[in-house]
Amino acid sequence: MITVVRYTPELRNDLEHFVEEIKQYDLFNWSSIERLKTDKITYFMAYYHNKIISINGCYNYKDTDWILFTRQFTIPKYFKLIKRSGSKIWASMSIPTRFLALPSLQYALDKGAKSMFYCINVSADNIGWKDGLFPLRHAEQMIKSDIISYAGVHDINSVPQHVFRVHIKNMIVFLNKIANLPLRLNDEIT
Repeated sequence: MITVVRYTPELRNDLEHFVEEIKQYDLFNWSSIERLKTDKITYFMAYYHNKIISINGCYNYKDTDWILFTRQFTIPKYFKLIKRSGSKIWASMSIPTRFLALPSLQYALDKGAKSMFYCINVSADNIGWKDGLFPLRHAEQMIKSDIISYAGVHDINSVPQHVFRVHIKNMIVFLNKIANLPLRLNDEIT
């Protein structure tokens, strides 16, 4: 079973193991605990067989503006851990979407968030995964689902970013719909 935990310093060893496991993908923002900025970003982590397989962060950008889906990553061998259960809802087999996005969003709301945003580094436009997924393709699908809208390119923490406004109510409905789908795991993945 997949369990979700909010990161606390007591879980540092687990997060260090996660960072070590993903070093093979040569991803700068996930290359160390320091790069994960656990002092600024609140992480929710998906555990499977007592180890972290996926993380999703959120943080207060300024005032009541929060940024979601920060430093989100799933170890690629777990991409197919969730089996399709008859539903053709986009992202229903995504561990971060199914398990981590709603706790992150709720955490931000509990901390006073009034506006939420999703950002993609402009330099990441042409960086894809081995299976051909591109960061902007996910954003395009979220726009089609009316859960985000494009807000332009802005400097966020001195880095040019594609910024998307999260439609909070629509996002909550979407995430609850996914969370309530029947769950089947591919237990052959360990």
